[in-house]
Amino acid sequence: MALTFLLARHAESDWNGRGMYQGRLDDSQLSPLGMRQAEALRDRLANRELTAVYSSPLRRALQTARIVAGVDGSVITRRELLDMDHGAWSGRSREEVAETWPELHRQWQTEPAAVRMPGGESLLEVRARALSFLAYARQEHADGQVVVITHGEVLQLMLAHFLQMKPDGMWSIERDNCGLSVIEDHEVPLIMAINDTCHLEGLRSSVHVQVR
Repeated sequence: MALTFLLARHAESDWNGRGMYQGRLDDSQLSPLGMRQAEALRDRLANRELTAVYSSPLRRALQTARIVAGVDGSVITRRELLDMDHGAWSGRSREEVAETWPELHRQWQTEPAAVRMPGGESLLEVRARALSFLAYARQEHADGQVVVITHGEVLQLMLAHFLQMKPDGMWSIERDNCGLSVIEDHEVPLIMAINDTCHLEGLRSSVHVQVR
């Protein structure tokens, strides 16, 4: 039996709803819609025997993971799963960022792997720690079903890795709040689902909260 990764972005936060870059800022928590999304993801996974639930330490991810794990479950936090450090972009809207850093924001839309956020991380640094987490999880679990609750760019970079895509192609991978991606981690990964949202009928976040 292969190790199966059940990958999901955290549920909608109140800052998502305002279209803000969050990064490492930990001021936001799940919105009322986000709470319902997390519950829907929990219910979607209810028939699976979960081996472990891993989460970013940031509140919006940890709230999601605790709902998914349920009252009897435990959550393991890993710093490799932290959101990208958006540096000076953190706490600003997409419109503010595009106005203040027009060239860098344009590059972020078209060639993200070449971008380092002002005062923050580069995408390649995020990719390195995302892959480091996958290596750690493989060491810890020979098989089983492992839930991973993380953030948009981290999730997209993991999926790009499984799809053998270059990091610059990550924007083609959708990342809805609580969308579920399922990867059976064989030598050649078996990709069972990417951003499956069938459990989110009537609960999907609107397009404007998918800030990039």
